[in-house]
Amino acid sequence: MRLVMLTACVLAAPLGGCFSTPCDGPTCVPTVDAGANSEWDIEHTFMLRHNGLAEAEFDMPAGSKVTIALSVTPTAVEWDIHSHGADGGPITYMGGREAETTYDFVAPKDATYWALWTNTLSTSDVTITVKIKMSGGAVFSRWY
Repeated sequence: MRLVMLTACVLAAPLGGCFSTPCDGPTCVPTVDAGANSEWDIEHTFMLRHNGLAEAEFDMPAGSKVTIALSVTPTAVEWDIHSHGADGGPITYMGGREAETTYDFVAPKDATYWALWTNTLSTSDVTITVKIKMSGGAVFSRWY
């Protein structure tokens, strides 16, 4: 099913992300079936406070792919794709600092991966639109 997820969220916590607790589907954001004509599986728009962070979680078998198109206003954010090692620390596979970009991530092994966006480059809130396309068995789990 192709979903369009739209929400605006603002948290008072200086390091809080878009969501203060794990968010699963329609209990957290309104969803609309975008239909078969949509190029993207998921579209999500949200506000991210200064020093805030947001994540999307994916369960991915080795060789599966996630494509993410990122659009941020009024300025860039830092982003990465990571997993967590046995010690709980992040293992970063790719990342950057952009306001507009599209990136592909192919899972090197069966694991849970996170797409992370942080608003540390601006002193103001930013609005982020994330479009996600999944293939090869990649499955979206939830927003953080």
